[in-house]
Amino acid sequence: MPVLAIDGLSASLCLLRRAHVVLAFLTHFYAHTTIAPNPVEIPACLGVPLLAVSDLLGLPPVLTYADTVLYNFHASALSSALSLATNPPTYTLASFTNTRSEQQFYIISALCEIAGSEALRLMRRSLDELFLADQTALRRLTLYLKKLAVQIDRIGDITLSIMKEVDPEEFYHLIRPWFKGGDSEGPDSLGWLFMGADDQAHAAENANRGERKGRMFSGPSAGQSSLIHAIDIFLTVDHSPTDDEVRSVTQQPSPALHLNHSPVVIGSTEQVSESSSAPTRPAGNNEASFVQRMLQYMPLPHRTFLLHLSTHPTPLRPLVIAHAQSHPHLAAAYDSALEALKRFREKHMRVVSLFIVQQARRKPSPRIRRLLGDEVNDEEDEEETAVAKEAETGELRGTGGTPLFKFLKRCRDNTTKAMIGTSAGPTYELE
Repeated sequence: MPVLAIDGLSASLCLLRRAHVVLAFLTHFYAHTTIAPNPVEIPACLGVPLLAVSDLLGLPPVLTYADTVLYNFHASALSSALSLATNPPTYTLASFTNTRSEQQFYIISALCEIAGSEALRLMRRSLDELFLADQTALRRLTLYLKKLAVQIDRIGDITLSIMKEVDPEEFYHLIRPWFKGGDSEGPDSLGWLFMGADDQAHAAENANRGERKGRMFSGPSAGQSSLIHAIDIFLTVDHSPTDDEVRSVTQQPSPALHLNHSPVVIGSTEQVSESSSAPTRPAGNNEASFVQRMLQYMPLPHRTFLLHLSTHPTPLRPLVIAHAQSHPHLAAAYDSALEALKRFREKHMRVVSLFIVQQARRKPSPRIRRLLGDEVNDEEDEEETAVAKEAETGELRGTGGTPLFKFLKRCRDNTTKAMIGTSAGPTYELE
């Protein structure tokens, strides 16, 4: 097929976003339905315009959370503002399976983003009070933090609703495989090679190294949503790498994605370099580098906002600590917001347990196997059908390429560590 120019799209942000959605979905369709060499070779008719659109948007040339959620729904009334109560998202534009489960998976994520707008408003008002820090400001800040805890719980409850609206088997076996990017197999991944761009540029380099590797992009992940990142930064939940992790990262190729925009570094002294010319490889399995990488899968304005938030001259946590004795209600409100964030993460862990961990430990039902085109023997031994694949679950990876158990527990534990007092709630563990 011919390589189409994108000249007619460059003047419209909406058209560029739509082009990225369409091209990214088609690229994943191709990568996961074509018997191709390893690394997967993305044809120039897809890869070249996707690379061009991605450079203009500041997104990687792969399916992202922005494509599946932020740019992929319509509300009930197109001409009215989004509202959870009166004008919620009702249907999606692009889908791999055209199932209700896939549509609801995207829509529920969009509902979380809409609910998060109130959390962002409360954070903005709180930052205004931090500049003053007088008695009135501290009282208002206490109120805003209490309201923020309520809103985080609301986001968590919306997240938990996915357990009723999405079929776990359909998600794991029919939907989730489409999300995988070039780095889905972890350190052993060979990536995706974009023909017409990578084949000539890296032929000599690959020949010298005696290997043939493509670009290591991750698929869409909830970690690419800027909402929870913003709450983490505002509440000063520290996901920065330990000294051992920093040494591990410096011994590995850079984890950054290559884009044409300024680096975004949150909660870490490690700089993330960006350039558009070469493929990259994930730097090991540490969770801190995953958080850094996910920032660069976000739309450029979102990354810019997070950078602004992370460099705010009057951060919240030091002020709360400084007034913890004289204003105990402020410290309690701060901890209540962190407790709500911990509850959110544990609700997310419950979703992961049902939709990924439990599904990985059992064979798909005959209904799912038929949908996958597999032959089904109705007389198959029940014991064999129920055999768990527990040996594999220790290496379960999210579509972002990180080990699920370690990452989710680490984020939850980091949230608890940020509390000034002691966590009051129970701890949920993945089983």
